[in-house]
Amino acid sequence: IATPYAETTARTPAAARNIYQQQYQMHRFATLYLPGPVAVNDLGYVAYRNPHHVLDLWGLGSETARRLTRGAGRTAEALTELTRGVGYAMIYDHWFAGAIPPGWCRLAELRTSRVTAASGVVAFYLVDPGLEAEMRAALARFAPTLPAGARIETADCAAP
Repeated sequence: IATPYAETTARTPAAARNIYQQQYQMHRFATLYLPGPVAVNDLGYVAYRNPHHVLDLWGLGSETARRLTRGAGRTAEALTELTRGVGYAMIYDHWFAGAIPPGWCRLAELRTSRVTAASGVVAFYLVDPGLEAEMRAALARFAPTLPAGARIETADCAAP
């Protein structure tokens, strides 16, 4: 009777580690290293006990974003408008292919294992150019605190 549950039971530790490596680290970055308004496509842990605005770009926590996602209206122009007042975004690039605003600066990637997450790479985009020095400093402080299996790779400002 228990045979169907064996695989799930065996994968549970790796799945929990994946959440810790990715979503929990995104939460830490958003609350401890660069607190302020942030846009994400994976709302859960980043919003948990975060006193700052967390904009959900996928649509679970934003009716406007949900309509854009469901109605194929998610464009670079729509995301630019939606993210006014947001300092940076942490997203899976492939979920927004062709819709990442050209004004966003891709500063870093959080690379992790992939068990439960939709991707093993989270792109960190600077939405507000005035925060570049502050975000780079935050990324430099954050990188050495990451757990095994997670790493930050920074880059020069790269257009999407």
